[in-house]
Amino acid sequence: MIGYKRISLLVEKALKLSANTGDKVLNYGEGNLYPQNLAELIYASKTASAAVEKMSENIICEGFRNPDFAALTNGNGYNMDDVLEQTAKDVARFNGWAWIVQYKVTLEGYKPAAIYNVPFEYVRAEINDNYLQDPSVKRWIVFNNWDRQNTKATQVKKNSTIYNTYNPATIADEINEVGGIENHRGQLLYVNLSTTRPYPISQFHAVRNEMGAEDKNGKYVNRTLGRGFHMCSIVSHGDFESEQAQDEFRDTLSEMMGSENAGAVLTVRDENMTDKPFIKVDQLGSPIDRELYRAYVEPLRKDICIAAYNIPMPLIDSSLIAFSNSSGEVIKELQKVYRRSLSKIRQRIGRELYQIFELDPAATEIRNELDEEQQKVISE
Repeated sequence: MIGYKRISLLVEKALKLSANTGDKVLNYGEGNLYPQNLAELIYASKTASAAVEKMSENIICEGFRNPDFAALTNGNGYNMDDVLEQTAKDVARFNGWAWIVQYKVTLEGYKPAAIYNVPFEYVRAEINDNYLQDPSVKRWIVFNNWDRQNTKATQVKKNSTIYNTYNPATIADEINEVGGIENHRGQLLYVNLSTTRPYPISQFHAVRNEMGAEDKNGKYVNRTLGRGFHMCSIVSHGDFESEQAQDEFRDTLSEMMGSENAGAVLTVRDENMTDKPFIKVDQLGSPIDRELYRAYVEPLRKDICIAAYNIPMPLIDSSLIAFSNSSGEVIKELQKVYRRSLSKIRQRIGRELYQIFELDPAATEIRNELDEEQQKVISE
């Protein structure tokens, strides 16, 4: 009888979730540091950083259309356009955002009064007492030091703030429980744009290796360029007429190779070198091949841009002048297409806001002047 061996391909989970019973939170990825680690990769990659900036700009567009709503200010002095700016940056990096909604007393009862941004990487889902049977998140823990930096407090229990999940139906009971609205911190609205789990997966997740490679590539090039394109040069020489002549030769060579002998030159006296020329240069390593470098770095940048909601490369790198003409119309068209691809995100932000404040949807609409220009051309 012929036997068949069952073979299965093991694919690593994109986002590992586990219960952290010590801090009473659901771990956000490996070591509970998924957003922190991802943010560091983005900061280290100039392409990813540029992609985040471009994506943020094209979510914000011209800000909220309604000037009265845009001017609505929270207790920290930030208006709604400021809130939108930080929200857009969190969406661009993490595919989600978090707001604290604070309430006020009105004749109709408790109503939302203001919104505050919460740095997305600070927020974790609290494990409820029955989390194995009920995985829903009832409360969120906000802590600014999950990676336990020595310059900040490291004890979560003493130094974090807990917020109930945003739910207007429960606000009256919550306020009564804490003894009045002046004692209520607000509720936390946590928006996940990518998964059904509590935490989202960043659009940059698939190109983490590329972002890391771009960072390492830049460091390698910097160090190599700092050494005059050589890993190391070994200069062997024979006898000089005097010790002074030999020292002058070495000093001159060091100056030629850059500040503080950045060319990494090692001089070696070889008494066996008697024939002319009596100076020989050997290299450890090889010069950078410019074309090879370009071929290596460009695919990484394109992959990163594709991950950032298919952002066109010319919007990232203004030096790619071949993609535009003197009037810049090609770039403008690309930006129109890119903004259109982000319209659902703008609509989601606006929808959350008009539902929170119980406003007409037009009040929280984000203005996109490029769409207005397009509509004007069509109408004419």
